[in-house]
Amino acid sequence: MYREQTLEQKLEYLQNVLRDAQQTSDESWQAIINEDRLLARINALEDQIRIYRTKHPNEDTIKQELIQLAQSNTKFEEASKKKLETALFECANAVTHSKSFESSLQSMQDELKRYEELNEQQKQDTEQLVQSVDEQRSIISDFEIKLRDSEKRCTELDSEIQRIRSNFDEYYERTHHLEELQQKLLQNGINHVQCQEESSAKDLNIERNNPVEIPIIIENGDSEKYNHIMDPSNQNDSILNHSHEQEYDNMNGVLSINGLTEAKNQIDLLRENLNETMGK
Repeated sequence: MYREQTLEQKLEYLQNVLRDAQQTSDESWQAIINEDRLLARINALEDQIRIYRTKHPNEDTIKQELIQLAQSNTKFEEASKKKLETALFECANAVTHSKSFESSLQSMQDELKRYEELNEQQKQDTEQLVQSVDEQRSIISDFEIKLRDSEKRCTELDSEIQRIRSNFDEYYERTHHLEELQQKLLQNGINHVQCQEESSAKDLNIERNNPVEIPIIIENGDSEKYNHIMDPSNQNDSILNHSHEQEYDNMNGVLSINGLTEAKNQIDLLRENLNETMGK
């Protein structure tokens, strides 16, 4: 904007100079015309002098008047020549200045045209920048939406982590409880097996030492008693029952171990889920 104002001021100054030069040139031509008129006037005066001389024969007076007229004519011619020379010099300077000003004006017009092109380019760049800013704002808006989604996802992940930790603590307590139950079951199983073995040994000794009396009912309603020693097959049945009971206890222990193993596997799975969640 400042450059445009400067160029306009220079252009106005050049126009004023051209106007002055034109005026000076006109004045110079007017001076030449005036000189021609003066010369014509001088010639007319000379003619009048000749007429006056014919009418007045006194030459001294005429000579003096002629000398005065010649002197005044000479002075006037010299002054006119000086003015004409000055006018011509000023006209030449004005023409020179006019040419230089025209050249400067042309260069200024070219510069003004270049500045207009630059201004147009800057307008286009400004429009591109505005468009780029709008695109950046749109991208920022998208990032803000993604950020809110990420924050929501982080909140959900935190809740999931808390839930997994709570489940982990619960399964840890259950596992600890199952381990305690397993130890108690193993201890009770060992004690039960020892008690059954001792009880079986005592029963065998008692049966061997004290045969069982089995009453037999006869037809008249009286009963007859006789001593009967336990059959070895009965002893085998007792031993088999004892073996079945021991197998049942062992099965319960295996089931407890399987439950404990399953709980441990669930805890390991929860740990993996927790690590994956923390990794995200």
